[in-house]
Amino acid sequence: MINVKYTEYPWPHFHGSFDDDFYGYVNDMWSTEESEKKWNNAKIRFNIKIQNPQITDTLTEVGNTIILWSEDLYKKHYPELGKLPIADNAHHLFSENPPSETGYDMRKLHLDNGNKMVSGLWYFRDPDDDDGGDLILYNPVTKEKDIFKYDTNKIVLFPNLPISWHTITRREKSKYPRRFVCLVMESSTVVLHNYKLENFKDVQTYEKTVNHYE
Repeated sequence: MINVKYTEYPWPHFHGSFDDDFYGYVNDMWSTEESEKKWNNAKIRFNIKIQNPQITDTLTEVGNTIILWSEDLYKKHYPELGKLPIADNAHHLFSENPPSETGYDMRKLHLDNGNKMVSGLWYFRDPDDDDGGDLILYNPVTKEKDIFKYDTNKIVLFPNLPISWHTITRREKSKYPRRFVCLVMESSTVVLHNYKLENFKDVQTYEKTVNHYE
């Protein structure tokens, strides 16, 4: 159902796509119910929790598989972790950044919260949408960076490691919402890290060089 490959550059992640049938099904089930929207001003987006078990069960299975495939990575980056924690809180969201007549900056460079075991972004781009919002992967140790394009039926999944910093390029003027499914696998028993943005000394240098990707 999912076709992914593993890449270590610039930090470990899995990327690929779902089968067309499943992508089409989820696209048809996409919810925009106003009563269910949870607006997040900081992220310039709204989320709707996915309730459909035909979708959530599949995404949870994929997330648990990524955790198992990443066991050696957790051990390497978190040597005090011990036994691999269970992701006992899987939740998945229909997420949208809104259309705009002016465009807007997206999320700054960040590391996901430490209770997340795996994060995933599955893109549902309109074929006519070329207005930005690409994911930039940045490794603060090697200073390497790469771009994961916002594109139709593309998914990126990654274990939450202390080098897994990422940001999103500016969203330009657009009549289309930027749509994606947010896949989250959390643990209530462990916090992998407690990194804060102010601990990352290379942020200003990075932000000065990232514009050539935009």
